[in-house]
Amino acid sequence: MKARVSYKKQIFFTTIIILAFITGCTPDTANLPENVKKGEKSISTGIVNSPAVVVFYIGNCYRFNNSDWELLSIGQCLKENDTIKVGPDSYLEIQIGNRAIICIEENTEVILESLFYELDSKEIKLHLKEGSLFSTLKKLLYNETFEVETPKVILSIRGTQFLVKENQEETLVAVKEGSVMLLPPGINKPGTQDNDRYKKMIEQVTVSLQKEAPVLLKEKEIIITKGTAFHLKKEIEPVLSYIEDSIKDKRDITEDQLLLRVKDIKKSMHALENRITDWQIDTKKEIQGKKQVSDISLPEDTKGMDILLKESTIVEVNVDFDKALVYMDNTLIGKQRMGILYNPEKQFSFSVVCPGYEDTVFNVKTKAGIHYSYNVRLLKEEEKSPGDMVYEEETETWEVFKKETTGPEKDAITETIVTIKTEPEDSAIYINGEFTGYGTYTGQFKKGDKLSIFCMREGYYDATMNATIEDWGVKENYTISLISKVDGEPRFSVSNTEIIGQMEYNKGILYVADKYGSLFAVDTSGKTIWTVSTNNNPNEHSFPVVIGNRLYFSGSDELVILDTSSGSLLARRALNADEAHYFGRYLIPYKDQGIYPANNALKIMDMQTAEFIKEFPCPGGSRMTPVIFNDMLYIVNQQGVLLKMDPETGIIKKEIPTQAQMPVALPVTIKDNYIYFADSKSHIVCMDSVKEQVRWEKDISGEKATVYHMLICGEKSINIFVRGTLYNLSLEDGTERFSPVPDITCPPLYKSGMLIFGTTDGFLTFLNEEDGTVAAKINVEQKITTRPVLAGNKLLIGTETGTVFVIASL
Repeated sequence: MKARVSYKKQIFFTTIIILAFITGCTPDTANLPENVKKGEKSISTGIVNSPAVVVFYIGNCYRFNNSDWELLSIGQCLKENDTIKVGPDSYLEIQIGNRAIICIEENTEVILESLFYELDSKEIKLHLKEGSLFSTLKKLLYNETFEVETPKVILSIRGTQFLVKENQEETLVAVKEGSVMLLPPGINKPGTQDNDRYKKMIEQVTVSLQKEAPVLLKEKEIIITKGTAFHLKKEIEPVLSYIEDSIKDKRDITEDQLLLRVKDIKKSMHALENRITDWQIDTKKEIQGKKQVSDISLPEDTKGMDILLKESTIVEVNVDFDKALVYMDNTLIGKQRMGILYNPEKQFSFSVVCPGYEDTVFNVKTKAGIHYSYNVRLLKEEEKSPGDMVYEEETETWEVFKKETTGPEKDAITETIVTIKTEPEDSAIYINGEFTGYGTYTGQFKKGDKLSIFCMREGYYDATMNATIEDWGVKENYTISLISKVDGEPRFSVSNTEIIGQMEYNKGILYVADKYGSLFAVDTSGKTIWTVSTNNNPNEHSFPVVIGNRLYFSGSDELVILDTSSGSLLARRALNADEAHYFGRYLIPYKDQGIYPANNALKIMDMQTAEFIKEFPCPGGSRMTPVIFNDMLYIVNQQGVLLKMDPETGIIKKEIPTQAQMPVALPVTIKDNYIYFADSKSHIVCMDSVKEQVRWEKDISGEKATVYHMLICGEKSINIFVRGTLYNLSLEDGTERFSPVPDITCPPLYKSGMLIFGTTDGFLTFLNEEDGTVAAKINVEQKITTRPVLAGNKLLIGTETGTVFVIASL
């Protein structure tokens, strides 16, 4: 399958760049091209001592100075309350003492609110107004604090690597190492009575909240929405007003009285714990790929900063055209301008490239305490004589040239920069059969080039990916995640024939039905707990349903109830033609009874004896399984009418007609108050359960087959498996989000942005829900016949040979 990853505006820095500083090359510093003007001077001393220093930048990064924005330069020291802005296609690294490196990404604005940094006490506070930053922070001591505040949350950091992304609608916080405490926004808001008494009471409130605040640990994330932040601020405002009023009225209040006021805030903070999740796949890819470029050893306090700069080297490159690409030792690092602070006596080569202009290449060798600046004026390809060039007078300070307003169009660019990263980082990479290295690869390709990417590492399943370069003049970034193998035997035999439909995992035990209607209970090591044969033979679609400590299995001939621990038969009921479940229908629980779907009625069943107590007529008949949602029962009849019923009385509350015809077998799928189902002609329906009306209907292109499987909702899509093909439609309007995926053998599992399924070539495939690209493939060399199921941290699949494979999950 052709896969393409769209370029996301994010700058990736690889170990290749850092290695370039270490290994260097053989330079020729005697002669520079005539269109390169070199400035060289001693690094200035006498600067304002500050623990915050600019150590790397790409593109346009600014500090607000008085009434205007000024471009930042390498080695520049920053002050408290400085506002920093990083422009499009740009990137900035600031190092704060020897404690933290702040990596600030494009389109970001952050305020350095506090940089109090002395030997006896350190307090760092950043205010992220918008954008994204990633920070590496060493473990803090008892007298050190580090906070990042956004409009929606305050983060109290304790020795960690973490990512924060802020936009108008939400804040994402993700932790790579260490921990981050979440505190409500606005608690640090200065009061009009900003005196010692006010500060003391605010401190009491903050300490009380910290005792019960949610904490993000390693590989956890949370999204805090604008609505949640607004609610928290509304709860904090009365507390702040209460404190100010007591000071204004000279009224004493006890600590107990004060803390009683924050009980509602604590309840809301506890609710945030339910929103903490494991890394989602997009977050995992983003955060694991982040590496800071510079890591200079700064002094413990600010007094040695002048000495440090004298012993280091600054290199800055500026190009007079904003579309120019700057390479260092053949590795693309950014556009137009860059600068870095690093150790001296290094050698490397720069090249500046832009379609329609001559390439400019020059070599650099550095010395301690020198600030090198290289101003590059691009020459159009027809400019041959250097005598026509106009140079700026050399000045003592490094000066940025004005950008040209015209230049070559995008279609003049003929190459695409492709970067491939692997997880784990030391995995081997092969491209079109050729070994290219470990962990990271960067190369140039032309539009139409086809890439066959293969990655491998001991202890992991091989991963493959095919890509076609469909654009030019952009950067393509691919991250390939290899799936770790489990300890011990990764497969075991359950039956001697095909495993059917969907396996059920419950409390450490896997329950399986095979093609002959036999039931099996095994643990994840392959040990058989029990085996039971039933009369549901042959079995094409039915699977076991576990409710409490009982297993229910209905098929073509009978309903059986088994004890889950022993497999002993508790009840058995023969099924007539109206009651038989041929296409995967199944019993659902409701309170202490069961609702059993028959052809023309819903039958209320005793869960202990399998006896039918009563039944509710189903007008128009149905071959589907009911769903209980918001205390109401939903099922679709043979005429495509969605029935909303009272599950206590069977009274129909609403009938909503659609264009569907004869939906079959599995239940409707519900997400965010929307109901989705399919019919026997691959007609897909989305229903608004609140407005009780059809939202959209869609015929799958080219399909007129019955959908026998449950529709699977992702974050943005509804996914339909029909006749060996997977269709991915928008939840919003039913449009296809990417081309149908053929040669599928089972319905997918959705997990963390991935659709996971088997294919006819014997692979377990991990597909990105966002764009349909293949993230990973595992060769099991067998046809997978069951929807993958998660068993704790393991992923289980059943095959046509009766084998279960155990695979570590993402």
